[in-house]
Amino acid sequence: VRKFYQDHLGMSWHGNWIGPQGVKALKDALVVQAPAEEEVSPEEGAAPTPGVSADVLAQVLQKIQAGDIQGALALLLQALGAQVPTPEQPTATPTPTEQAGEAVVEVRLAATPASGVVVKEDQSADVLGIRVISRNAYSDVQRVRFDLTSNVVPTRVFKGFELYDGENKLASVSAGDYIRTGTNVYQYTFTGFSSRVSANSEKVLTIRAVVNPTVDSSDVQGKTFTVEVKDGYVRAVDGVGVQHTPTVSGTVSRSFTVEKAVITGVSLSVYKHQDSPYTNNFAADVNRDVKDLELVRFVVRANRDTLKLQEIKGTLSVSNVNDFETLSSVKLVDANGNVLDSVANPTTTANGVVFQGVDFNTPLTTIGKDQTVVLRVLADVKVASNLPTTSPATIFFTVTNVSAEDSQGNTVNALNLSVAGDTMNLYRVVAANWKVINANASVDTPQTGTSTLKATFRVQVTAQGGDVYIPDNGFVATTTGATQIGMGTPVVTPVSGVETSGNNFVVRNGNTGVLEVQFAVTPSSWNAGYHRVKLQTMTWDNDPAESGNMTTNFPGTVETNTLTNAVHISR
Repeated sequence: VRKFYQDHLGMSWHGNWIGPQGVKALKDALVVQAPAEEEVSPEEGAAPTPGVSADVLAQVLQKIQAGDIQGALALLLQALGAQVPTPEQPTATPTPTEQAGEAVVEVRLAATPASGVVVKEDQSADVLGIRVISRNAYSDVQRVRFDLTSNVVPTRVFKGFELYDGENKLASVSAGDYIRTGTNVYQYTFTGFSSRVSANSEKVLTIRAVVNPTVDSSDVQGKTFTVEVKDGYVRAVDGVGVQHTPTVSGTVSRSFTVEKAVITGVSLSVYKHQDSPYTNNFAADVNRDVKDLELVRFVVRANRDTLKLQEIKGTLSVSNVNDFETLSSVKLVDANGNVLDSVANPTTTANGVVFQGVDFNTPLTTIGKDQTVVLRVLADVKVASNLPTTSPATIFFTVTNVSAEDSQGNTVNALNLSVAGDTMNLYRVVAANWKVINANASVDTPQTGTSTLKATFRVQVTAQGGDVYIPDNGFVATTTGATQIGMGTPVVTPVSGVETSGNNFVVRNGNTGVLEVQFAVTPSSWNAGYHRVKLQTMTWDNDPAESGNMTTNFPGTVETNTLTNAVHISR
């Protein structure tokens, strides 16, 4: 072949394959040789064709025409008695630093960061540097595992951890992605990345801790956290596929601390909720019990920091302790009805009721920074058996102090606090819940004669534990203001949910009825000025008998509509 190239092309053959010019020359030479039996005199100056039979040349030509140049070359060389070389495709020569081979991998402690790093809440910082050394050949680091030693569950302090190669983040794990391997040891693993360490060089991989936006002081005060990489925690794969999990040289460990950010102006705001119940009337059940009676509803706001509510003090006030057989309990509940604390057999002394958390780690509730919680105080009581049927036992609750712990462990008290609930009236009979839902007054002043003062009330009655019978003369009202006189017998008209039975209006057990009560009075003379009308009492019973009726005293506050608007009478 070398001679063919030299004779026909005037160049040297490089020994791997036949180029385009060689193929053309070979075709021409073979075509010339096609008539195997005919002697052809070579042209003057041409080199003689090597001695190859016509059959072999025909086979070589067929392979060339079929595009199998390597097969034609092999057949031609074989016919000439030469050794057929194995063709190889050219490959790029690897650079020395990427030369594949079996590596020796070492893991050591990096100089930085040093122990003693301080990480503030809502910040992050590098806490451990890992030197990975690859000798003889390159290797790719594909896993880093580490142990966090902490006597606090990591999620209470940390948001997560990150692995960096310089400024390049390789992987991250959340604080909850741990395996607990000891009492205070939490193991994390970074995977899903590849970081190459060149042959006979090293790389520093850095673990970074990311702290939660808010951390409780009890979780970090005086505590040290340690990050450590142990034997077999780093896995690297070299260029020939050997996996390395080397033993560390020395100790690969650093300690660090977490600190609270300094917050100023932390305070508690406590105020009465707009839906705190107004004064109302409640009937005891068949056992003379009143359960889950809401006494007050109030709001607590944490200003400028997250606060753990630790203690709420209050005073339980009653009309007379003899009006109650028992004051079973008062309960502090949240807006969803969850009981936060309960005080059994509460006293009626000043600040005699104290709701407390279990300890500083288990408060009554935690209030987020600049957030509010709604709290309610409920009571379970039993009225006395000798409580007069016409008189209520009254009860109300006043919140006198609220204290909490801020995120730095300081106690925060609400200042100048007094949130008082309205008075609740409790009756021992099994009957009804009643209230006035509307009240108004007007005056008719004729050209001659005396003015007529008119008042209209709408009274809602809900029967509880029995039917409620109200006689048609069962309502009493008086005037207030310039003249105080009785309003006489009203005209009572059923509006909804009310039946009539003889001289009684009836609201059946479990139903709610509404009555319209209209008064009108024209005295011989009036004191000129403003007048209002007050609905004072309602007579009722659980049966239609004329005797044994009970009388309800209406609270007489503006909120319960027992007073009408004021009207002016000039004469």
